[in-house]
Amino acid sequence: MELEFYENVNDDYPNDAIFCLKNFSKEELNKLSVEIENLIQGRSLINLSDLDFVNNVTKKTLILKTGGENKGIIKINENTYECILEKTQYIEMKEIIRRFTANETEMTRGYNWLYNVSTDINFLLSYDGSR
Repeated sequence: MELEFYENVNDDYPNDAIFCLKNFSKEELNKLSVEIENLIQGRSLINLSDLDFVNNVTKKTLILKTGGENKGIIKINENTYECILEKTQYIEMKEIIRRFTANETEMTRGYNWLYNVSTDINFLLSYDGSR
């Protein structure tokens, strides 16, 4: 699984960016699902960039955390970002991943946004990195 950060994705919205999980196997998605479940069950954070099954292509750190509101991904500094979501949103993210892995064709040809929060930085799950 690769984690990539895309900037300047739309000329009309120069501040918009996307973190994308791509080139994954079903096993890697299942491992990600377990990590998200740990977050739901009370783990304070997950540094997605440091997981042994994630190749951090663009060397941007993405930390998943639970919070009292859905803020989405926010920039902390030049190379560090935090995804702050309520537990219910992480439960929904885990379900999106589960549905994605249930269909082999969908998994390798489709894509899914991992949250629905109005923010400048989105979170995409796409085998080939496109949408």
